Amino acid sequence: MTAPLTSRPVPTTRGVLFVHSAPSALCPHLEWAVGGVLGAAVSLEWSPQPAQAGTYRAELSFSGEPGTAAAIASALRGWNHLRFEATEDPRHSRRAPGSPTPPTSASSTPSPGCTAT
Repeated sequence: MTAPLTSRPVPTTRGVLFVHSAPSALCPHLEWAVGGVLGAAVSLEWSPQPAQAGTYRAELSFSGEPGTAAAIASALRGWNHLRFEATEDPRHSRRAPGSPTPPTSASSTPSPGCTAT
């Protein structure tokens, strides 16, 4: 006799995508790419970025499986003229027992003080 299968809870976490600056032409493409990662249509509230004329900024809070921020960063990696940051907060995660979730942060630009080699 076999033991019945039990479903394990799917781990979830919360995160935020910060679009620091994007040219207006990229905004709808960015929404489409992020929506593809999240599996739902995304419509961001864009506001002008005063630090760089002609660009816009936005924020998006999301919830998903651990690694969602990294998946968003991968989808946006290499886009020219785009500055963003995607983060996850493990304090708000619902994890399966015994599966620690490290904090995740990804960005399109290096942090101040970092040097590229």
